Amino acid sequence: MSHNKKLLFRSCLVLLITFVFVSLIYVSKLHFSSKNSAKSASAKKDSNSNIGKIKYPFVKDGQKITYLTFDGGPSSNITPQILDILKNHNVKATFFVNGKSSIINSDILIKTKRDGNQIALRSFDTNYKNLYINPQVYLQDLKESNDVISTILGGNNFQQHLIRFPGGSNVVSANFRQAIAKSGYNYVDWNVDSYDSLETSSSGYSNIVNKIKISCKNKNHVVILMHDDYRCKATLKALPQIIEYLSKEGYTFKIL
Repeated sequence: MSHNKKLLFRSCLVLLITFVFVSLIYVSKLHFSSKNSAKSASAKKDSNSNIGKIKYPFVKDGQKITYLTFDGGPSSNITPQILDILKNHNVKATFFVNGKSSIINSDILIKTKRDGNQIALRSFDTNYKNLYINPQVYLQDLKESNDVISTILGGNNFQQHLIRFPGGSNVVSANFRQAIAKSGYNYVDWNVDSYDSLETSSSGYSNIVNKIKISCKNKNHVVILMHDDYRCKATLKALPQIIEYLSKEGYTFKIL
């Protein structure tokens, strides 16, 4: 099967799954949408105002601000526990989600948004070899992800134009990034990497905490990369300590 035929097949499959999904969660989504109708109108205005603009959070304005970000979810075993930790510490975060995982764990995605966290796009899945063939392929991937998440949350209940390149923007060329930006997407990388994806055992949590403590020194605005896929057990143990440390250092927590 040719690559184009594979893309067409996947697009059709996504549409079919989305249609079935709509039928299954309609009642739940209707309740969620009605409860947040006022927020939806505000989110729509904010989303439209961000089209074509560059979101650059690493500014120097004298404030100390932390943006906790999680990539790769939602997952059934890790994301709910992260949400509990965030809620216990009265902190919100930004989740760059995968379309495929969002279909599988739609209830968790809804809860993530309902708790006041930001939802943004990453990709449908993370097969780099197929994802970055050219900008058009990635744009199609983003569209599929957008369609799925819009169906689950309602069209204006997430940052449709805010994305994170899987692997970071440096894995693609400047021309590639420019093509994505011209299509109306804003991308945000990070300036603090927790390296939690390398800690496959929960015993490695101290390494994550130490990485962040070292990397945050002399930075006012920090965007911290973490993950909430099924492997990140160490992240669960590290997160409370990270939040407590940054709070003591005078950081305010915000979403992108």
